[in-house]
Amino acid sequence: MSAQQMPSPLAGAQWIWAPNIDDKAETPSQFVLFRRALRLDGPLPPSCIVHVSADTRYRLFVNGNRASFGPCKSYPARWYYETVDIGPFLKTGVNVLAVRVLRLSPETSSATSIMRTSKPGMILHCTAGNIIIHSDESWKTYRDGSVHLVPNADWDFRLGPPFVSLWERADGRLKPHGWLDASFDDTKWHNAVPSTMAAKMAPILDSRKLIPRSIPALPEIPSTFDGVVCCAGGPTKTEWEALLDGGKPIHIEPQSTVTVDIESNELTTGFFELSLDQDGQGSATITILAAECYEGDMDQGVARSKGDRTNSQHGKLYGPADTYISHPGRNDYSPFWWRAFRYLRLTITPTTSPLTLRSFRYRATHYPLPITTTLTATTPSPHFTKLSHLWQVSVTTLRNCMHETFEDCPYYEQNQFAMDARLQMLFSYALSSDGRLARKTICEFAASRRDDGLLEAQFPCAPCRMTGIPAFSLYWVLMVRDHWVQFGDRGLVRESFGVVDGVLEYFARLVRVGDGLVGRLEAEGEEEASWAFVDWVGEWKTPAEGFKGMAVPPAYFKCGAATVHSLLYAIALQSAAELADCTGRGCVADEYRSRAAELNSAVRRHCFDPETGLFTDGPGSKDRSQHAQVLAVLSGAASAEEAPVLMRRAVVERERHGIARTSLAMAFYVFRAASLAGVYEELWDDMIKPWEVMLSQNLTTWAEFETNPRSDCHGWSATPIYEIVREIVGVKLPEGDIDGAVVIQPRVKMVPALKGSFVAGGGRVLDISWSGGSLCLTSSVDMVVELRLGKGSRLFALERDLSLQTSLDAIDME
Repeated sequence: MSAQQMPSPLAGAQWIWAPNIDDKAETPSQFVLFRRALRLDGPLPPSCIVHVSADTRYRLFVNGNRASFGPCKSYPARWYYETVDIGPFLKTGVNVLAVRVLRLSPETSSATSIMRTSKPGMILHCTAGNIIIHSDESWKTYRDGSVHLVPNADWDFRLGPPFVSLWERADGRLKPHGWLDASFDDTKWHNAVPSTMAAKMAPILDSRKLIPRSIPALPEIPSTFDGVVCCAGGPTKTEWEALLDGGKPIHIEPQSTVTVDIESNELTTGFFELSLDQDGQGSATITILAAECYEGDMDQGVARSKGDRTNSQHGKLYGPADTYISHPGRNDYSPFWWRAFRYLRLTITPTTSPLTLRSFRYRATHYPLPITTTLTATTPSPHFTKLSHLWQVSVTTLRNCMHETFEDCPYYEQNQFAMDARLQMLFSYALSSDGRLARKTICEFAASRRDDGLLEAQFPCAPCRMTGIPAFSLYWVLMVRDHWVQFGDRGLVRESFGVVDGVLEYFARLVRVGDGLVGRLEAEGEEEASWAFVDWVGEWKTPAEGFKGMAVPPAYFKCGAATVHSLLYAIALQSAAELADCTGRGCVADEYRSRAAELNSAVRRHCFDPETGLFTDGPGSKDRSQHAQVLAVLSGAASAEEAPVLMRRAVVERERHGIARTSLAMAFYVFRAASLAGVYEELWDDMIKPWEVMLSQNLTTWAEFETNPRSDCHGWSATPIYEIVREIVGVKLPEGDIDGAVVIQPRVKMVPALKGSFVAGGGRVLDISWSGGSLCLTSSVDMVVELRLGKGSRLFALERDLSLQTSLDAIDME
């Protein structure tokens, strides 16, 4: 029987839910609990496999132990279930399977990155020896009214829009204590009811197509905080540090208000855990505010500003907060969803009885990317120290933006955007041979295809549709090409090719007859204009267009076309031509290259100013940007002779020529154009300045923008990972066939001595070191390497685990 013919491991299980629960906008979120007792007599089974999923999110417990968290972010046609062996948690006698479900209503915009359907539910199948347990009406269920999500109306809009909306108000006094235990009396709970759209004699299928989770489970690693910044109202800093370090209890007297600011050495993501004892019959209110940094005082109406992120003397902590009200006895509180933070502020306001804090720690969680690439100094030097710092902050940034999807920022949005994800995938390829999350991302965006051929800019996402950004679909085409170059997955290319063609055809329809440029980014008859987003450039604002006038070159509205859209379309066509070649579609590849050449010619005719030697932002426009010069170099609209001059003017002479600068969102492409133009090392100091400024401000992750002070951790800013691996160490993937020669083109003048292990695509790893004019290579597999230096190059055949040493001087020749 083939895999496609195998019965589902959840066959026989029902989607179930609690009876009489409203699922409308008036109750945008609610927690529902499920319990099922399982008696095991005699020898315990060696394993016990559970398959489980829910709509919207669940946490599975077995005898009080956390066993699974999911389902992995998805969409209805690919609704994931988790498979977990709960054997280690079982015991002889009565066992309890318990599931806590957070249901998000489809009628609310809360948690925009989490999909939900019109029907709530939980589904589970368990096999324990000869015992089979399905989710059905025998399960007991209860609506947990002790926890509510903070409504968007209470969000601090000085921080920006509320996208995550998963902060909690929890009242321990209302919690069904002990519900995870076998001894708990659930006789007053309701029996579950089926939750399905199926009808008698009607072949109606569930809107959720259950499939196995395609990426590994996210670990939850026990972690401790790194220190106390300041405190007031009772316990001393030393006492707080003793609590964090060794769990030495802290006693808080009645009628006192206590605050403490706790820090992590670097911004991270995780579930905090608070454990305390409430003496007597009183209660305490504990507020846990999560913040990325200390920042300027906004309380007097001053605009938001950030400088030194560690300046606790003059700065303040701003951010959303969880609130917990304690009950008499033992209290344990942890939020359902993970938090992003560098600092946490605890504020405790007890009533009439004393309080004892037992512990405060967290469980760190990120996508478990196995990082193979390492970086070490053979000889300490200022050059390497600088690179090492850039490297560590970049890796931390990327890790915090990888969970079940690639996230733009973990603190504010947790959304997966195509433009952002393309860069994050490239950065992950430079670190690891694990392409599972990247492949999932490509397939998700492909599944979001609209009837006009475009993809959703953000996906997966809640039922509320976000603003369309046509250009992001072009980044997805580049994403498919990147994955092909990294892994040689021709099957994925074939699966994606129809979607690629649909994206390109959308833009083909927008090419204007008169000048051959891509015009306005909306099809005729569209009710609402698309957002012609390019980049968050401060000068790019057209107030008359409202929100959609931001991040768009003003020339787009003045001239009806923006140069960057034509150039980006040309680059996507060139990448698609490579995909066509690798799948044997030579005629299609020729067509794509011809279209790209026509676009480049049109840009030169209508958007190139011969007087200044610069590309303008639109036909007839006088506006100029780095974006137009950079994309002209990358697309080939600028000749090889023009490219170095363009890049010098765009980077070093930018202000003199009135050229708008890219934000961190598109800085990656500035590096790429500088490399292609042969002026990378010449322009390095100018290009890397924004990251040096962030280091001087004590960031531990890279910010979203240089000037806009919103997020301190954003995946698109982890560019130094790529620059160090692909440009400075110079490990470039095979050109053409995935099994071709790996190119190594080290920039030894930038770093005189260096060593490390580096991912080279196709599962290959290279150990590389150089110092004192010699270079040493060791490969994990037999492979061919082309070493380039200066104007010289030489091919070497590397045998597995054997080192090859060569003089760098012998390569640097005509």
